[in-house]
Amino acid sequence: MPSLFWPLVVLSQLFAGAMLVTMVIWLQHHVGGFVWGAPGGYHPLLLTLSLVFLFGEALISFRVLSRCRLPYLAQKAIHASVHTVIIILLIAGLRAAALAKDAQEIHGVVHNYSLHSWLGYFTVILFCLQFVAGGAYYGAERFLRQDHPLRAHYPQVHVFFGIFMFSLSLASCLTGLNELSIYKIAEYSSGVASGNIGNIYGLSMVLFGGSIAFIVTRSEYKTDKTSTQNIDSPQQCQAAYHDALPNVHVMVGDDITDDVTDDVMDGGDGLRMQSKDGV
Repeated sequence: MPSLFWPLVVLSQLFAGAMLVTMVIWLQHHVGGFVWGAPGGYHPLLLTLSLVFLFGEALISFRVLSRCRLPYLAQKAIHASVHTVIIILLIAGLRAAALAKDAQEIHGVVHNYSLHSWLGYFTVILFCLQFVAGGAYYGAERFLRQDHPLRAHYPQVHVFFGIFMFSLSLASCLTGLNELSIYKIAEYSSGVASGNIGNIYGLSMVLFGGSIAFIVTRSEYKTDKTSTQNIDSPQQCQAAYHDALPNVHVMVGDDITDDVTDDVMDGGDGLRMQSKDGV
């Protein structure tokens, strides 16, 4: 299904557009509007933008940008920048929720008692830990030996927790959306328009999340790292060739045998490929 990659990306963006449009309409006209420090409004706006929309875009960024032939280091810089923006929006969104809870002044109601709150804080904590661990690993990646165990294991762990946290993000936002519908829409159980728009907002979120998860988990859409990373040395080139052509032996520098030395000196680039079958 490689030919369906770009149609699936476009479909995911259509779901994202529907989610964002219905979210703004619902928050502005049906659950109190955007008032800093008031219930609703900015908290669901900022958390949906960060933990769902931008998080989803970050998950597929490598697959999209690699097909645009962007250098691998540029892809990592964009991926990290998006996550930095997510953290900024998270902080603002959590602050908006705390102010809104304080403004209610309802006797006996405490902060963070609901499943929505617990899921939300658990997601935020994991996200921040993943951000720090990912920054440390990918910052040190180029200094690690090619056979270092972290190179084989950490990227897989990083991808797993990315998908896991995205699922938690969807669960957190959907439980929050449901709470807001119940508390802010008096006739919600009667199937009023306000409730239906909120449900469309939630359904669009689920469809966006599902399309992102499908793109990320399909092996044929995986990023071809060797096609976009910068090759800084003959040894890196040898490793890249070995990954792409496992049946071809690439000889570098001193590995080149005496019978091809003259050919290299006459204009070779210091590399020679030879099939393992001797061809």
